[in-house]
Amino acid sequence: MSKEVEQFWENIKHNPLHLIIGLMLVLSGGFLLICDDFFLWPPEWTSFFNNDLIDAIAIVIGVFYFAYVLFGAKSPLANICLLTSSAFLLTIIIVLEIGYVLAFQNYSLLMAAIYQFGILLLVQVCALRSPGMKRK
Repeated sequence: MSKEVEQFWENIKHNPLHLIIGLMLVLSGGFLLICDDFFLWPPEWTSFFNNDLIDAIAIVIGVFYFAYVLFGAKSPLANICLLTSSAFLLTIIIVLEIGYVLAFQNYSLLMAAIYQFGILLLVQVCALRSPGMKRK
């Protein structure tokens, strides 16, 4: 039993940023799941973006980050899929939050956009450090 725990601990030490991104996505998705009227802009899309399915997607991506880290982070394809899907989701959320700030001058959501942008920057750092990403 302790050997498995030691292996999990080693996996966590080798991929701490992935674990942090996963935790932040789970927390963001959990908050959005609790708050059913978070997105108010654009008005035509509020029912779509406030849908619990979108919130669950953030939680699922975060849980996949946990699984990726705890089970050794050996698949470059899984890493690319996680980084791409989380970057896409975070970009949509940031655009919606900044649009709401600009449309309604509700500057309290600016802090949420900054938080999401911080997660997006961590995703970028992970992408730059990932050995599976080919750069020319």
